[in-house]
Formats: sequence, C-alpha cells, structure tokens
Amino acid sequence: MPIFEYRCQDCHATFEQLFLSTDKELPVCAKCGSKNVKRLLSNFGFRMVTGSTMSAGAEANCGGCSAKNCSSCHH
Repeated sequence: MPIFEYRCQDCHATFEQLFLSTDKELPVCAKCGSKNVKRLLSNFGFRMVTGSTMSAGAEANCGGCSAKNCSSCHH
C-alpha cells in the first residue's frame, strides 16, 4: 500500500498518509483538520543491484575492499 504526501491548501502543512485500497476520499489535514488537501508528487528511490544480494540503499562497494561491487570481492 502506497504512502502519499499531501499539502493542506488552507494552512500549507505537508503530511504523509497511508492509502488503503478502500479509501475513497482524500485525507484531512493532520494539523488543522481541513479537507482542502492536494496530493503532491513525491520523489522516491530504490537501488537495484544485479548479481548481488545488496539491499536497497546499500553503498556501491561493501567497504571490504576497493572492488566496485561485492560479486568481484565476495564480501
């Protein structure tokens, strides 16, 4: 389930809200309670490294040697 970022058009506060597939209405502002909110376009990121078991956000090299990736140094 995605988390969306919203901005209140009344008090200009920004907040995040988990969006459930059953939600039909926009959330209310977490700060002032207004229903006048707009969903923002948010940046997201992930890292996919092929041939390795590195997790998302891991550095390109493992720090165990000077190799560019762990598949060549086996750390």
